[in-house]
Amino acid sequence: MNSRHSIIVTLFLITILNGGCLDIFSSGGGSFVKIHYVAIDIDDVFMSPHSPVDVKMNAGDVMRLLELTNKIGNSFGSDFKFSLGFNDGYFDMTNPGDLALIEHAGDFVWFVHLPRHEHVKGNSLSKEKIENLMAESAHFENSKGISPHVSKTYMITPKNEGTWPPYEPLYESFNKFGILYTANSNIKSMYEYEGVRVFPRTLLGIGSSKHSAEDVSRAKILSLARWLYYELLINDITLIGAHQANFTDNRPAEKIFEELIPILLANKNHKFIFLPAEKAIEAYLNSQE
Repeated sequence: MNSRHSIIVTLFLITILNGGCLDIFSSGGGSFVKIHYVAIDIDDVFMSPHSPVDVKMNAGDVMRLLELTNKIGNSFGSDFKFSLGFNDGYFDMTNPGDLALIEHAGDFVWFVHLPRHEHVKGNSLSKEKIENLMAESAHFENSKGISPHVSKTYMITPKNEGTWPPYEPLYESFNKFGILYTANSNIKSMYEYEGVRVFPRTLLGIGSSKHSAEDVSRAKILSLARWLYYELLINDITLIGAHQANFTDNRPAEKIFEELIPILLANKNHKFIFLPAEKAIEAYLNSQE
C-alpha cells in the first residue's frame, strides 16, 4: 500500500470512529464536520394540569422563552423557533401568559396537540372524533390569527399515542389533514406508515409537570444537559420533546438548554443546526437524497 492509499484508509477509519459519514469538509483546518439537525417541541401549551399549582406560562415566562429562542438562533446561526404543541381547549382569555403567546405567535411554530389533550388510543377515539378534534383546532387557529404560523404537515398526539403501534383511525385522519410527519418517544429509528414518516423523539428527561427547584436539582440539570449532548451527538436528527410546565416557575428546561449550548459550541467537529421541527425534518430528509 502506497502512502497516498494509507492516508485515505486512515482518514476513513477516523471518520467511522467519529460517528459515520461526512457531511462537510471544512476548508479551514481540514477537519471533517458532522451535521446534526435539532428541534425543540414544547407540548401542552395552554394546558393547566389538575393540581394545586397553576403551571400555565405567565407573560414573563413567554418573554424568557423568546430570549432563549434568540440565544439559540444566534449561537448556532440558524433560523430557530420553538415548536409549540397547543391544546386550544384550555386557552384562557383572562390568562396573561396565554395572551402573550398569542401576541407573539409569529415568534414560534405551532402544531396541533388536540384541544383537551385527548388520548386517541387510550380512549379508542374514532376517525370521525379525531377529525372533529383536528377541525376544532383549525377553527381556533383561524379565530386567533395564528394559522399562518401553524405547521400543516407536522403533528404530535398527546403521549405520542397511536403513532406506534399504528392506530388506524389516527393515520386515516393524518392523511385527510395532510400530516406527513409525527414522532414517538418509544422508537429508535424512523419508519413510514401510510405515507406518514414517524421519527424517534427524545424526551427532555424531567417529566411533564416538573417546574420547580424542588423537582429538578442543579445536579440533575447538569446531568441532563450532558445526557442530551450525547443524544444529539449520535443522531443525525433529534426531535426534543419538552412540556409547558418545564418552562414555568424557575424554568428548569431553560436551565438545561443554557448548560447545553456551550457544550455543543465547544465541539468543533460537529455542527448543530437548530430549526423548527417541520423544517428540521425537511432539511434532514433533503440531506439524505
